[in-house]
Amino acid sequence: MGIDPAVASGLIDSARVIEPSEPSDAPPDVAGSLLAELAAGGDLVDEGGFSIDAGKALDKLRGFALADPHAYVLLLIEAAVLGGADPIEIELGAGVVSIELGPIEFSREELEQLFAAVFIDLSDADPVERRRRRALQKLAFACNAALSLEPKQIEIESGGQGSEGLHVRLSPEQKLGELESRKLVAGARVRVHHGAIASLAQVQSPEEALIRSHCAYSPAAIFIGDERISQGLRFALHVQLVPDELRFSPQVRKRTRITLDGAPIGLAGLRYSGNQPAVVSILTNGVLAERFELGSASRRAAPDFGAIVDVDLPKDLGQAKLLRGPEFTRVLDAIWAVHDKIAPAKFGDATGVASDQPAERSHEGIYLPMLILGIGTVLTMFGFGSGGWLMTLGLATAALGVVILLFRIPRN
Repeated sequence: MGIDPAVASGLIDSARVIEPSEPSDAPPDVAGSLLAELAAGGDLVDEGGFSIDAGKALDKLRGFALADPHAYVLLLIEAAVLGGADPIEIELGAGVVSIELGPIEFSREELEQLFAAVFIDLSDADPVERRRRRALQKLAFACNAALSLEPKQIEIESGGQGSEGLHVRLSPEQKLGELESRKLVAGARVRVHHGAIASLAQVQSPEEALIRSHCAYSPAAIFIGDERISQGLRFALHVQLVPDELRFSPQVRKRTRITLDGAPIGLAGLRYSGNQPAVVSILTNGVLAERFELGSASRRAAPDFGAIVDVDLPKDLGQAKLLRGPEFTRVLDAIWAVHDKIAPAKFGDATGVASDQPAERSHEGIYLPMLILGIGTVLTMFGFGSGGWLMTLGLATAALGVVILLFRIPRN
């Protein structure tokens, strides 16, 4: 398995959380030392990289654990998105987390050397092969995190079209796994067995809580059992009046598609958020990776601006922070381009840099109708089951809120 030293160096050197404007406080030889240790235990290969032993790679990865090891399930969802699963089906119950990774296939060597995949070379891969290798990387990161929870076992299955499949069983005692050939259906899947006793003590498992909080706005169709969890990118820009009922919430003004190299990657618009700072949400492969305020002292962003994108951006070895490199900068530039296009005219000049004029407060006057609409919606929901006067009052109140809102929404 070819390992790209440049890729590995970037990952390792960024394992500490470093903002773009902050100088690194990491020792300058962190990346070099770890790479030297890995290379010393491996063999040089023709591509200019080196192959490393999966056991040594796993030992090194333990120093870069997830803040919450249960987030392994989010890495598995990323692997499923990259693997082409549609829909992404997750089963939670009886102490077992099961997820289908889609019509993807892994080789015997890749599964035997699973943890070496985090340093795999992507430079020579076409787009389809790159996604497959990235799915393998996410799988390796996920298994590394899940093993820290000491599950009873982790099962990985990879079935090929018309060929015998591969079954790998990992456990705290056999971290590198035991591989055997089996008759399997096509595609790949993962099952993490935690044990039924642990699950009985929980109303909602940590995995379920993470899926609901990080995948609510995913464009991928993500299901837990029969319930669809993901609602789509556009709902991330709504101002929620009623939890779990986003369709009752006002949509953004000037909703605009964000593109990169001609391909759509997300949406942006001006939210009815009460002059709040501009916010950007970045998803990687359908999973929320970071949410941060846009702008700085040198370049202000328009209040109420919101943007959400879904891009396969690289993260540090701890999978906690997006790498601030050329790819991240290109995505940020694409967001700024849309911001400068839709920002209120009085906010700044044509370049989007803030002027001395105060930000346009075009959202003033909508708070009362939004409140009325919210009250009406709640009353309608409470009266839905019983009908009668409460439901009628709720519908009338909501209708009044909508009428007032239509008259007060700015027409820019």
